[in-house]
Amino acid sequence: MYDPRRFSTLWITLIAIGLCFTPTSAFALSIMIGGPGGVTIFDGGVGDTNPAAGIIGFTQVLAGAGFGATGTLSEVIVPGLSATLTLTDLVIGQSGGVAVINNNISFDSSVFAPIGPPNVATVHLDGEYVKVGPGGILPAGGIINNADTQLGGFVNTTVLIGVVNPPGVAGVASNIAFGPPNVNSSFGFGITSLHGSLPFQLGQADGIHLPGSAMVSAVVPEPSTLLLLVPGLMGLAGFGRKRLLNKLRKNT
Repeated sequence: MYDPRRFSTLWITLIAIGLCFTPTSAFALSIMIGGPGGVTIFDGGVGDTNPAAGIIGFTQVLAGAGFGATGTLSEVIVPGLSATLTLTDLVIGQSGGVAVINNNISFDSSVFAPIGPPNVATVHLDGEYVKVGPGGILPAGGIINNADTQLGGFVNTTVLIGVVNPPGVAGVASNIAFGPPNVNSSFGFGITSLHGSLPFQLGQADGIHLPGSAMVSAVVPEPSTLLLLVPGLMGLAGFGRKRLLNKLRKNT
């Protein structure tokens, strides 16, 4: 049975690594293991398996940390209008050497021209908990021992957009899909960079598969979206004014 207390360490990991991690100020991905042996991969640098600009492909086996990870990170920037940072085709697999691992994958955008205000920043996560073996993802039906993850999204280095937190699982048969609601925030300043922090916890031979994505994005809202907001705000203002007038009449 799933016990939420078993996964509280993810919040500690997100705070200790996600909030305190110093972004690279460049498009990059970092696989962190809570000690020596982590790796940072820059676009076009050592460890990038995709030659295209704006895309980082990676396959990393961190034997000392007890897991491997493969996937693709991409960024798409429309100067002054939108930016999207997407981690997809991701497979994280625990090698089975230890009972439980707690680690983190962080990813950063390039620094770009300010987006907004107005702006809307979004954090999105969808994927599945799976079982893994030497050849990759195993057929569905294996028992997941202990698996959990969450995604924290940030703008301008350390300003939190929010956290999407699918429930963890333990003692159930794979595959278990997850797709919690997106988290959205608006800021009264221009957004100039994006950062994602994906802490994860995996039991023996457990894995996380993101055929979908872990995504952090920012956009200037369409004028039509802003127009939809105006009547609502005016309605709230009118409602508040009416309540104030009624209260004044009662007191006279």
